[in-house]
Amino acid sequence: VGYNRIYYNCINELKLLVRKEAPQSIIINCPETNKKNIILNSCHLISIIYHMFGDLKFLYKIKNKKNITCIFKSKKNIPIIININFELPDNFGIELNFKNKRAKLSPIETLKIYDKIIKKKYKKNNFYFPVCSKEVNEYNLTKFKPGFNLQYLNFKRFLKNKKNISINIRDSKKIISICERIIS
Repeated sequence: VGYNRIYYNCINELKLLVRKEAPQSIIINCPETNKKNIILNSCHLISIIYHMFGDLKFLYKIKNKKNITCIFKSKKNIPIIININFELPDNFGIELNFKNKRAKLSPIETLKIYDKIIKKKYKKNNFYFPVCSKEVNEYNLTKFKPGFNLQYLNFKRFLKNKKNISINIRDSKKIISICERIIS
C-alpha cells in the first residue's frame, strides 16, 4: 500500500514529539474540489494520523455544500477535527496542539514547531507572533520524491521478512472506511 507520506522525515519528528507529550487536539484541513477526491487526496492525511494514533472513533459530522467537518477521537481520547473545504484556495495541513507548543504540517512536506510567542507593540496596540523553533522541509532532505527513499528501504525489509513500518492492506481498508464515513 502506497501512502508514502508516512515515510517523511517530518512525520518521524512528529512521532517523537507525540511520544514525549500527547497532543490536546488535532486539526486536519483538506481543500478538495469534490467528494470523490476525499478518497484520492484527503486519505493521505488520514493515513498519517492513523499511522501515528491507530484507528479513529467517529463522533460527529456537520456538512453543507462547501464544507464537511467531522470530529473523531483517537484511542487515547485526543479529539481530531477533520475539515473538508470544497474549492478553498489553501494547502492540505495537519495541526497538533500541545499544552505549550503547536506543530504544523502545511504543506504536508513542511513541519514547523512553534513553542514561544513574541509580543510587539506598535503605536498603542499589541501584536503577537508565534516563534518557529524547528522547521523540517522534506524537499531539502532528498533529491527523490519526499518519502520515497524510506519507503523503498522499508519495502526491501518487507521482502526479506524483516520488521517494517508500512501500512498494510487492513490498515488501508480502515483508512478508506474513515474517508467513506466522511463522505456519507
